Amino acid sequence: MNARKERQYLIFELDDGSTVKYDLSTGITYGKLGKPVKDLKTQLRGLELGDIIDSFEDEKYRAFLNFVEGSQRIRITNPGTLLERAAKMSRFEQFFSAGITSISSIYRKSIGETPKWLLRACMQYGWFLDDDLLAAYIAMPDAFQTACKFEYQTLDKCRHIPSILKRIYYGWPKPEYTVQKLIEEHGYTVKALFQYIDHLMTYEAIEGESRLVGEILDYARMMHEISPKFDKYPRNFLPTHRIACRNYNRLKKQFDEQKFQERRDPSLECKIGRYVFIYPNTPQDIKDEAVQQNNCVASYIDRVIDGRCHILFMRYAGCPDQSLVTIEVRGNKIVQALQRYNQPMTEEQRRAVDAWNKRHENKEEAA
Repeated sequence: MNARKERQYLIFELDDGSTVKYDLSTGITYGKLGKPVKDLKTQLRGLELGDIIDSFEDEKYRAFLNFVEGSQRIRITNPGTLLERAAKMSRFEQFFSAGITSISSIYRKSIGETPKWLLRACMQYGWFLDDDLLAAYIAMPDAFQTACKFEYQTLDKCRHIPSILKRIYYGWPKPEYTVQKLIEEHGYTVKALFQYIDHLMTYEAIEGESRLVGEILDYARMMHEISPKFDKYPRNFLPTHRIACRNYNRLKKQFDEQKFQERRDPSLECKIGRYVFIYPNTPQDIKDEAVQQNNCVASYIDRVIDGRCHILFMRYAGCPDQSLVTIEVRGNKIVQALQRYNQPMTEEQRRAVDAWNKRHENKEEAA
């Protein structure tokens, strides 16, 4: 048997040469003699529902009928019942005719009410079109379009981009899209964020893209509350996130500004070669350093106030606002100096630290 659709009619050409028609607009079946008959089932006796669907020449219409069958709560065995449901769900046929084969049976918009870019993306990437995807796209059309412009190593446009962009942060006073919150409140960009997620999935073997973007927001919220200078795209994200969680309450702590100023010692500042050694002006400066360097130097603020040590920042003279090396000083001697992520210094940086020690040892001896 072969079947096809012509306007409102479904035409079934049987193996015996006879023809049966079904009028989708009226639900009337015209039998082999061309006259209305009781139902379609009697005319197609001996054929399974799956065989009837597969008999349609048009692949897109076959997909539509399979969609109709699969969307029913109760299994359909009568072809007439299936076609009645197909007539009631005719607005979905337009999506299948356009090449969209993955769509929710409770999607509420017509094809004309759905943004054209989203329709093209659903066709190209096989995205599942539902109300949630539409709502996310309406809220962030630029984010969707930008994310799809680039090529990725691990991040899959078909599976991962919709999952990431549909992720919702259930905060107060209303739920918001996680990516939208990262962009609008924390200064992330779509391009850099998606490339960063791809990097984490590729080189740090982090799985679960939706959960990952939620953790990035959690990290950004904590760090932004402490200092707006935080690193938005840190390497070794999971350890960095754990450190942020551990240090969050410590970094939020308020310190005695007056006592800090009393302990501050500008005489420890100097310039050696292309480096400058800077004494922080306030406890917040040390918090900013902790955030930028991803270290625990904020825990040393109490030690500075108590007179147990000093904290210095070694930075390039041409970029004094950019963190480079964090230093602990005890007894006019540098006892600890580490780069970001507590990495050891370069040989050049080590020589500058040795020169600083030599200069201040001499001062101590002269005194």
